[in-house]
Amino acid sequence: MASTLMSSDRFIASSAVTAFVRRGVKLVALDFDQTILDIHTGGAWRGPSSSLVQYVRPCFKALIEAALAEPRVHLCVVTFSTQPGMIEDVLRAALPNWYVAFL
Repeated sequence: MASTLMSSDRFIASSAVTAFVRRGVKLVALDFDQTILDIHTGGAWRGPSSSLVQYVRPCFKALIEAALAEPRVHLCVVTFSTQPGMIEDVLRAALPNWYVAFL
């Protein structure tokens, strides 16, 4: 069942990015807390960033991967958090195949 959900997430994400390109969208901005993550860190997460990886929503992981694979679309993460390093660590851990994209 989990692989079916992931396949569905990937298909929907790919379709969304294709629609973005068709409509001329050049930038996708995603919020971190309670959007990419299904919890809110309050901008002051005290635990290890690795403990947040489990809260990355599969649909947003798929959307980020699809957007990063499309050279005509730029992606950014927006947040009021004062912990950008922690956010970067979470994204690197959740999306290990896209490590270079976060440089």
